[in-house]
Amino acid sequence: MNVVIDVGNTRMKFAIFENGEILYRASGYSELIKWLSVNEASLKKSNLLVSGSGNIYSKGLNQVREKFARTVDYTRANKLKIPLCMEYETPSTLGVDRVADAVAAVKLFPGRNILIIDAGTAITIDYVSADGCFLGGNISPGVEMRYKALHDYTARLPLISGSEMPAIPYGKNTHDAIHSGVVLGVIHEVQGYIDDFLGKWPHGVVILTGGDEELLNSCKSHRIVLIPTLQIIGLDAILTNNI
Repeated sequence: MNVVIDVGNTRMKFAIFENGEILYRASGYSELIKWLSVNEASLKKSNLLVSGSGNIYSKGLNQVREKFARTVDYTRANKLKIPLCMEYETPSTLGVDRVADAVAAVKLFPGRNILIIDAGTAITIDYVSADGCFLGGNISPGVEMRYKALHDYTARLPLISGSEMPAIPYGKNTHDAIHSGVVLGVIHEVQGYIDDFLGKWPHGVVILTGGDEELLNSCKSHRIVLIPTLQIIGLDAILTNNI
């Protein structure tokens, strides 16, 4: 059994795998501790991967590590054996989330050109070749970051939030103008990447993942695959490759 834990700056996610299949997943440190206490007898025969840059649970996770037969810590793309060809020039600066997404994509769609769009705090656009190489990608601000930037770098624009589709494509007041500009700007940006990719590789695969569900849902008119669990699938594959 494999247990993968992804620690962010404000929250934790974890998942339980058996032979590459997800048995259970949840979020929150308290939920992790609850699951561990119920399944403690099996942990000495199980493997653990801890990923991410957040340190808010570091003390508790040190105690968690002691419960497992084998533990892998994943904080840098060049510190472990990654089942992925790498053409990125600075793998030491490559986020573990982007690597995990790419590893999972190759596992799920071998032999295909792949475009991965991860819409989280930042939006990452990554490319994987048909022969399984991570080619690189782009990073841009996510929805909430764009709202915050408009508020922080102007004198009078209010701070708003929300990623639901605007009722009309243009705002008739300042609030709606910001909302439409941010949300539709992100959507058109993502759709542009998809159109360009499929224009070059008509038989390629487009994967959407990340926490911004409204943004992801708005792109369903395209030929895409929505995989909310992409990152943890990749983390499980990395763990398996390093034990």
